[in-house]
Amino acid sequence: MNEGYAIGEEYTETVDRISNNGNGIISTPSGYINLGKMRESRVGERITFEYLGGQGAEILGFPSEVRNPVKNHNKGNKNHLLNSNR
Repeated sequence: MNEGYAIGEEYTETVDRISNNGNGIISTPSGYINLGKMRESRVGERITFEYLGGQGAEILGFPSEVRNPVKNHNKGNKNHLLNSNR
């Protein structure tokens, strides 16, 4: 377990390096957190993740990326846009 990180909590840190296996790594005082497969260009970027325990984490997003909630909301059926009765 990495000291200072609680399982299930969200954190935002900087990607320190990419491992030989192509995984994003965040260095911690007691080891490292493995973020999984990641492009080399992500090194130095901030990343939000959920700490899963040990060296594991699930990526939740990159704060530097602009999100479009309207675009995400309208991914489903768009027939309601054509129906003026709704």
